[in-house]
Amino acid sequence: MDGNEGLGAVIGGVSFLYIILVIALLIGAFFLRYGACMWLWLRQWWTTKAEYYVLAFADKVPVLNSLCFFPISSHKKALKKFGVLWLLTTSPVFLSVALSEVPDGSGALMEKFFSKLQEGLSVSELFVYSASFLTPLIYIIYEKFQEAEDNADFSEKLRDAFKVFRGYQLMSFLAVVSLMITVVGFAAVKTDLGSFKSTFLHAFLVGNALYIYLFSLFCWYLSLLDGFGGGRGFFRRKETSEKQFQSDFSDRLRKTEG
Repeated sequence: MDGNEGLGAVIGGVSFLYIILVIALLIGAFFLRYGACMWLWLRQWWTTKAEYYVLAFADKVPVLNSLCFFPISSHKKALKKFGVLWLLTTSPVFLSVALSEVPDGSGALMEKFFSKLQEGLSVSELFVYSASFLTPLIYIIYEKFQEAEDNADFSEKLRDAFKVFRGYQLMSFLAVVSLMITVVGFAAVKTDLGSFKSTFLHAFLVGNALYIYLFSLFCWYLSLLDGFGGGRGFFRRKETSEKQFQSDFSDRLRKTEG
């Protein structure tokens, strides 16, 4: 009995291993036939869905939703125009720094250059640049107001003027507030009031001049984007991409089976 039990155990073990081997071979053959297509589908699906959810989240976040409103084609055109115009606008500052003497002391040349550049951009100049970059976004309201129908009343025209892109109401409000801050800040710095320098307002204006300047660049970029058109571009592109990928994947499967 012991010998028969031992032989049965061996046969059972071999049979189990044989079944596992057959299953592994079947799985391997399946992946050899369809594995490349499945891996491509999984990778594309993960990339598409992950990007879609990130964009969907950004579309709900104030300020970021304005960027998601415009298609990639508009961003490419606006970035090129933004970069060229910003370099031309800031070229006097770069030229003045380039023609200045190299400061003495240790340190890399680029470190000295950026230090000199920071000195070249004074607070008053930052306020002037900020005011220049903020106004194009605010001016869009006037343009849209003028384009409204003549038979519409004032309130209807004004309401339609704010229908520019997603989040424009908030961005235009922040731009107006920032413009008022730059006007007050520039006037306070240029008049050089002795008592004003010791106030909290002066410390706030001077300490946040750079951040206001960066925000004004963002507003300017949005005004350039508006000139190239928009309208749910990111999500239209993602939906089209998903449909196109599903069609291509089905074609690959049909060719593989054939």
